Amino acid sequence: MLQTDNVTIIGLTGIIALIFAISQLILLRKNGRMIPLWSLGQAFIGLGLIGILALVKDPLPDNWVLAPTAILLGYLVCLAALGKWSGFKLPKKPMLICGGGVVLTAVLFQFSRQVGAPLGSLEAILLAPLAATLIYSGWFAGVQAK
Repeated sequence: MLQTDNVTIIGLTGIIALIFAISQLILLRKNGRMIPLWSLGQAFIGLGLIGILALVKDPLPDNWVLAPTAILLGYLVCLAALGKWSGFKLPKKPMLICGGGVVLTAVLFQFSRQVGAPLGSLEAILLAPLAATLIYSGWFAGVQAK
């Protein structure tokens, strides 16, 4: 189980992300198509953080993978919103690759849980889409800077 300080920080960060998403959507909804995307990304992040706390049990439940997956999807949606806000056309192929990486991560984690693989492999499984997201971010920034 997590220590009280960690629970407080993760829980408050999740709640703040949800409040931030709702307030942005209410206050800035008329400022373009980027705001709903950004709010959706923040909501995914907030729900993912709260989901991590709600699903931390010993042993981890099978649906625990939904929380980190929501966080990864939230960051991808925020990245897409930043691209829209900048006025750039979002490349579909890299976005689909990153989205597929997140889905593949969830499937691999679920499969490893069903076959009884140790959770030591969890770090390797979760680092793959994070690396894909960072690679995509760097590629996206490099292409748009030209």
